[in-house]
Amino acid sequence: MVLLFADPTTDEGRARMSAVATIADGFELAEEDLRLRGEGQLLGERQSGLPDLRVASVVRDSDILETARDDARRLVEEDPRLESPESGLLRALCDEMFSDVTDWTASG
Repeated sequence: MVLLFADPTTDEGRARMSAVATIADGFELAEEDLRLRGEGQLLGERQSGLPDLRVASVVRDSDILETARDDARRLVEEDPRLESPESGLLRALCDEMFSDVTDWTASG
């Protein structure tokens, strides 16, 4: 038996408690929580709120994001430091976006 005590004071809190009380599937519950809280930052410490992704939604666009992930993995396997001429623009964009990350091209 599981007991859950809560006294949510916001509409979002009440929606989250309702989800916990009515959804038995953990994956479905996680998706609902993600929908309610927001996606937060892709890279960073903020775990909820407006996402860094300006076009895609992790929940709504999971198929295309999986394809993009597979393409990115293939690119990293073929050119891990983005040194090829074909990767020049991507490397410049990554250098700009991740300038606060120490040596983002380091392996590991």
